[in-house]
Amino acid sequence: RSRGWQTRKDQLGSEGYHEMGTKGGRTRKEQLVKEGYQEMGKKGGLSTMD
Repeated sequence: RSRGWQTRKDQLGSEGYHEMGTKGGRTRKEQLVKEGYQEMGKKGGLSTMD
């Protein structure tokens, strides 16, 4: 049963990213740009948007 883990993960995802956005949007943005686009490039674009 990974339900508890899933919930925890979702919590971290929502709250964590909101926190980051509030405290240091720029850092978060740059991270997304660098990592996100690299990921996209590797995997083939839109498939990662899932």
